[in-house]
Amino acid sequence: MHKVSSAFARFRPQFVAKFFGAVAFAFLLQIAPVTASGSSDPQIGSPAAKAILVVWFDYQCPYCKLFWRDTLPRLNDGYVRRGKLRVVFRDFQFLGQDSATAALFARAVWELYPARFYDWSRAMFGAQDQENGGFGNLASIQELTRHVPGIDVARVSARMKEKSQQYAEEIVSDYNDALAMGINGTPTVVVNGSAVTGSESYDDLAKLIDRKLKQ
Repeated sequence: MHKVSSAFARFRPQFVAKFFGAVAFAFLLQIAPVTASGSSDPQIGSPAAKAILVVWFDYQCPYCKLFWRDTLPRLNDGYVRRGKLRVVFRDFQFLGQDSATAALFARAVWELYPARFYDWSRAMFGAQDQENGGFGNLASIQELTRHVPGIDVARVSARMKEKSQQYAEEIVSDYNDALAMGINGTPTVVVNGSAVTGSESYDDLAKLIDRKLKQ
């Protein structure tokens, strides 16, 4: 798990102000309700699924990459596609400007092409390099997106620019919700209110999901 450093927590206001530009951080701090999942958050699976898995993540987090590579596809095949599980993706972007840029672009992808978000997010994590190592700026994200079928890069880029303030508010709201719940690292997974920390393996999560489905 990739944890927030004490230095980051201390300078969090400056961080958000820097990476979200004109968005008023003092205002954003007042708008975040403490909820398990926001309606604007990307998600996959049936709204009627009995089990809901919420994952807080950062696009540059190497442990999140492992989750997307090794665990999420198996959850998708074993539970999501069978109507048993809904997965909600919530932002905990704290590793730098590339994380913020990816999160903003992701919101536009989700709004315009929700059916393509899962494939797009997997492509993003597949291309992940070291933190702020080059991939993750807008140009590189746009280039990657051109290779994801069914997404118009120009349209997504325009929507990101148009709605950047709204998206930034949603991203910071996710972050605040995580802090209010005691979350301090990525990935953090919550299944029907039960948090999984220290291990996000498929076997561990499958056991927890099965218990929740029986309740």
